[in-house]
Amino acid sequence: HYEEADVNRLRQLHTQLQNNVARTTACPETIKLQALDVERSTLGQYIITSVRNSLSLPLAEKAAAATALYTVLKPYVGFYNQPAPQKTATIEGMLIDLNQESMQTYITALGLGNYIESLTLKNAQYKVTLEQRTAARNANKTVDSATLRQEMDALYKYITTVAFAHNVLTPSDEIDAYILTINAILSEANASYNQ
Repeated sequence: HYEEADVNRLRQLHTQLQNNVARTTACPETIKLQALDVERSTLGQYIITSVRNSLSLPLAEKAAAATALYTVLKPYVGFYNQPAPQKTATIEGMLIDLNQESMQTYITALGLGNYIESLTLKNAQYKVTLEQRTAARNANKTVDSATLRQEMDALYKYITTVAFAHNVLTPSDEIDAYILTINAILSEANASYNQ
């Protein structure tokens, strides 16, 4: 006596609920992000360390270039310990400072141009991959189990109430068998839960 549409909806919700069991939220982009993060941290550290080590060079031209660059890079020391979003923004700031026209002579003097280009590339790749992962996660978003259960419980209650009411008003062997089956299923579930 209940609507077929209600039972179909209950089945649909049950299928969605089953899909939520032990569902992985891991994204393939995460492994690539971790590798890119290590590469950009290593490159950034290398640039800062090279400039710091060049401060004490006996060649006046290189020492002067290192002094000028280290003044710009000093606020970025330890950037690699920051959380990923902050690290991305910090690296972007470092690259903006290093790409100023006034810094180019110093960068050339210390031979850091290729490293700065690589850091720019790795940071850009990191940002693109992060956006891809965010889009993939958003596309794979599912309804949480609690919301599914709430609708399923309401449908279950309605369907069983309709069956019970029809059994009271118009008793039949078919409805009796249905109610006995539902009660047996509930007893099994309760016994499993209690064990």
